[in-house]
Amino acid sequence: MTKFLRTQLPMFILSLLLSFIIWLNVSGQDMSSHDLTASFELLNIPANLAIDSDVPETVVIRVEANTAQFRYLEGRKFYLRHDASLLEAGLTVVSLDSLKIEPALPRGVRINRIIPGEVSFTAHPFVSKDLPITVSVVGELKDYLKTSGPLTISPESAKITGPSNRLETIQSIPTTPIHLDEIVKPGDFFTVTPNMVLDAVITIEPKEFKVTPSVEVKRKNLNFQVPIKLIDATLLNRQYKITLGNEIVNVTVSWPLNLAEPPLDSDGGLQASVSLDLIALKTKKSQRVSLDVTAPKGVEIISFFPAKVDVTHQVLEVETDQSAPSESQTSPSSSQTSEPQNHSQPLEDGDGGSSPNNPDNASESSQERSPADGQEPK
Repeated sequence: MTKFLRTQLPMFILSLLLSFIIWLNVSGQDMSSHDLTASFELLNIPANLAIDSDVPETVVIRVEANTAQFRYLEGRKFYLRHDASLLEAGLTVVSLDSLKIEPALPRGVRINRIIPGEVSFTAHPFVSKDLPITVSVVGELKDYLKTSGPLTISPESAKITGPSNRLETIQSIPTTPIHLDEIVKPGDFFTVTPNMVLDAVITIEPKEFKVTPSVEVKRKNLNFQVPIKLIDATLLNRQYKITLGNEIVNVTVSWPLNLAEPPLDSDGGLQASVSLDLIALKTKKSQRVSLDVTAPKGVEIISFFPAKVDVTHQVLEVETDQSAPSESQTSPSSSQTSEPQNHSQPLEDGDGGSSPNNPDNASESSQERSPADGQEPK
């Protein structure tokens, strides 16, 4: 055994070494072409520039590798990255052969070519402009409504910002439609939003708009005969007998079709009234008074006739108690007691009182007492 090791062991080791060298030569000759997929990326693009969509997302790297190397490379992700921090507006061409493949390929793998060999793209500057809002309309108004003018849009325009090449063909900003059949009354409005494809590159401010259709209620002209009411008639009739020249006024109104016609004698119906000048009643027997005609909310008064009405009045006689003495009956006795005293005041003789020795006084005294004889006092 010892003799074998001394004589055969060197030959055994030499054979292993020769076998390994032969294996390396044989395996190195098993080279073939393989395609790898790599992602292409642009880094550090300036904020005021936008790249069009012609830039490829992936490229093909064709390599020479043996079977073992390809098995190692297969399924791995590779990247080709270009620093665009110095990019300017306009056309740019990037040679992919000058880019570094990440991660690096193993030693012994040769790159034959990159497909495509170069990438070209255009950088567009961001611009902003104000564009008008356009609203689409669908449906029909309710039967009692009609249009009275154009749509009112607030605000009427919006600011759109994006790459100059994408905004060249945009002349207005369309919005979501409004439905006319949803309008119930004048003043109803809709809130709409831009109806166009937006992304992170294109922005619109504001994002909502208020749209108010100009509509009004259809109307019809109606004629009514409305009785005239006298304000505070109950109070006035206690003192005066009031007579109206007209008891009915003809009123023409514009009545909305969405409003029911209430009875004329109700609080919500048409009403006509006159107010009297209480001070003028004491000096004038008649007045020409303007009519006051009121209508329910939403009803427009077109005209009414007559516009004024003649009012005459007569003072009512006050009934008195026959058993009580009248003013005419009590006045003579009152004068008998009061008038002599009044006639005695202007006298200047003596102490100012009446004297029986003065014939003039006696004459006047007999004249003042004459009502007792049935004569009228002076």
